[in-house]
Amino acid sequence: MCSRPFQREHMLTEFSPAVALMIRKLSRHHPLSPEDMREINALPFVLRQTCSSDYLVREGQQPIRCAFLMEGYAYRQKLTSNGERQIIAINLPGDFLDLQNLFLTESDHNVQALTSGIVVRSEESRVGTTCHTGWKPYHSK
Repeated sequence: MCSRPFQREHMLTEFSPAVALMIRKLSRHHPLSPEDMREINALPFVLRQTCSSDYLVREGQQPIRCAFLMEGYAYRQKLTSNGERQIIAINLPGDFLDLQNLFLTESDHNVQALTSGIVVRSEESRVGTTCHTGWKPYHSK
């Protein structure tokens, strides 16, 4: 159970520190133009509070949103052929939880909250459109 008061989710309606942090993180991989930043800021974002053990991404799920971890910790995991869980990565505040899923037809792993936290998310189709037409998170020269 979460230890803090729990408000499930709400929309971010204006440029917020959460979106600014996302833009800074993306800019580390590829410089963003002012137009790219405006387009990202114009996307509809939802702020969601999570509890420990919540699934944030499910293996086999079609990607429908892009999530960014603002507070708390999460881990990326896969189930092995004998049913054991293999932890692939630990996600820290400021990490994208599923950006690579924008390029897949379905998720190939789970992401689960390790602690309570806050996630910012946007619908995948809008993020994917921005990503494919403008900036590229892992641009090769």
